[in-house]
Amino acid sequence: MFFDGLIDIPKNVNVTNDWTVKKNTEFAPRFNHSHSEQFLIHHSMINSALKVADNALFPYVLDDQNITSQLLQAFPEISKHYGKAVKVMLGLSIMPNNTQAPVAFDQKKGLVIGNQDTIMTKIDLICSNETVKNETGVNFVMNLEAIVNLTMKDLIFFPHVDEINVNNTKI
Repeated sequence: MFFDGLIDIPKNVNVTNDWTVKKNTEFAPRFNHSHSEQFLIHHSMINSALKVADNALFPYVLDDQNITSQLLQAFPEISKHYGKAVKVMLGLSIMPNNTQAPVAFDQKKGLVIGNQDTIMTKIDLICSNETVKNETGVNFVMNLEAIVNLTMKDLIFFPHVDEINVNNTKI
């Protein structure tokens, strides 16, 4: 990590995405005392971390019996195809179009993840049964935008999703 808060790509590491991370040009005012206790997080730091760690983070897979139950209720076709003993995991990936970074801080909205126009989100329903292991049964590609209120106390973050908007879904 550099002094400007950006996280750089390590040597000999291939990055599969190429969105532009804008450098921070606004800085919080410094308090005039010798032991400043300020901690600044800028969306450029988050986006540069996501860019570097993309292959390690995504797809983010949720593997839980409650998720399987909920997904089978929503999509009964899955158990018809894979049988009643199917296990379903949910995989989530952010697929920027290499022009806009996936995270923004907005003074009115708060933390905005995704975008209604440019950033694609992919959700995979990953199915397993007695004969098939981790097969993508269905995937959804969409413009997803999540507006999150993020508060911090004692360096612990407390997220609250205020709004989720989805457009242009392709199955």
